[in-house]
Amino acid sequence: MPLKENIKNCRLANNFTQQQIADALGIDRTAYANYELGHATPSIDVLCKLAKIFGVSLDSLMDYFSDEESLAEKITDERAALLRDDPQAIGYMTPDERQLLLLYRLSKNKPQILDFINKSLHDEEK
Repeated sequence: MPLKENIKNCRLANNFTQQQIADALGIDRTAYANYELGHATPSIDVLCKLAKIFGVSLDSLMDYFSDEESLAEKITDERAALLRDDPQAIGYMTPDERQLLLLYRLSKNKPQILDFINKSLHDEEK
């Protein structure tokens, strides 16, 4: 599957809007839309950020292994498995939750973010 389709399918499978992805990348929505339309090719830096946002490998995003099932099917299958295991823990995400996930995936300070959230939850229990 062409890169443009993989990018679009990954975005849709994760329930992100073009604007959310563009904001996470720090680019204009029309610039991002051009990637999905195939009018522009993302730089390697942007491709790495997209893979991180979508939670997939760069190889998968670039579709180097085209004989495997589509990337969107994999994401959908993984999401369905998570929903079956615990429908309350994962499922529909609010726009704020999607934005938080985007920011977390792009962060270089994941341990500090998790520590902050855990501490905040612990403080609420008191």
